Amino acid sequence: MDAAMVHMADDVVWLGPFSLQTASNLEDMKEILRVEYDTRLALADEQWSAKHRGGVWIASAVYTVLVKSHDGKRNLPFTQHATYVWAPTPAGPRIVHLHVSNTTDANEAFPQLGEDENALNYLLDHFETLSASESKLDFRDIEGKMHFLHPDEICCVMAEGPRCRVVHSQGDFLMRTSMAELEQKFADRGFLRTHRSCLANMSRAREVARFQLTLDDGTTCPVAEKRYRDVKLFVEASA
Repeated sequence: MDAAMVHMADDVVWLGPFSLQTASNLEDMKEILRVEYDTRLALADEQWSAKHRGGVWIASAVYTVLVKSHDGKRNLPFTQHATYVWAPTPAGPRIVHLHVSNTTDANEAFPQLGEDENALNYLLDHFETLSASESKLDFRDIEGKMHFLHPDEICCVMAEGPRCRVVHSQGDFLMRTSMAELEQKFADRGFLRTHRSCLANMSRAREVARFQLTLDDGTTCPVAEKRYRDVKLFVEASA
């Protein structure tokens, strides 16, 4: 945090992503952010642009913030937009205005926080609570990003060597895990091991032919010969 503050002017105007995060000088900004100093952050997918107007530089950025939990095992990724206005000061070029906004449609995830509450820790706790309350499952991909999916969103899981690919309605991602572990995770949620390399969401099954199961989105899953009868009976019973 201090590394970022060194570029701020003493009279910087700051508009943060939360209602309490506003300040018209550096000391007030530091005091507001004091509760977040221990939160570990990393930036990814940074996109920058800049314009020069009469001695003033306006830099705009879009980036993904990775908020790391205290135990280092979780990453919460979310996208931010930021505008930095640089201008000459007696101490040299400094940021005189900073405006940061969270790009999210889930406004309920950003509450009215108290002065001593850590907003970033709240987000980590909120998304875990949201996941549990909506019966969502959490997954950590090979990049350390967390995904929260309702079982109905998941099409299937495919083994790819020592990794597994989770295919869902919006895309897919890779995990470092085994099919056995995921089979246990999906227990009693309508998933069936159709092949040693595939775990399918049978609530989305539409058609089964020899050695192949077709899901409602067109995804095809392999069916082992010894499992064909069980898969066929499952599809017929659900029809």
